Amino acid sequence: MRSRRARTPFSTTPEAAPRAAAACLRATLAAGLALAACAGGGPPADTDEPPLDRVEAEELIETSIRVENRHWSDVTIYMFQRSARARIGTVTSNSAQTFHVPVGMGADGALDVVLVADAIGSDEAFRTERLSVLPGQEVLLRLEVRLPHSSASVFWP
Repeated sequence: MRSRRARTPFSTTPEAAPRAAAACLRATLAAGLALAACAGGGPPADTDEPPLDRVEAEELIETSIRVENRHWSDVTIYMFQRSARARIGTVTSNSAQTFHVPVGMGADGALDVVLVADAIGSDEAFRTERLSVLPGQEVLLRLEVRLPHSSASVFWP
């Protein structure tokens, strides 16, 4: 006597697989659209608060970051500020470049940033300590042939 397979609500035949996949996709799409329709965007209409992704203009300053790359490889520069990472740019080997970046001010009038230089095509990287930069000051990042021997300084122009 042959044993009969128990019937399941989902058919396992090859012909039914595309229909089951389409039904699953439709259910997922419907749930996503319902969730998007329920989600609110921005502050309520009766408040005068700006959206959180806009920072007041007086809270932003522009500072110069000069990178002198003496390393044998091109280097990508990243800036960490308030736990957010931003890619500043790339400096080719044996060259120098100045970047002008807007940064938000801290509560004490200074801004705290950490710069990271990541050598392209290598595991080498250089990370500065936290740098406190006052409005009007500039940052100089000197990258040496051996990245761990690099240095950073903050100065008045």
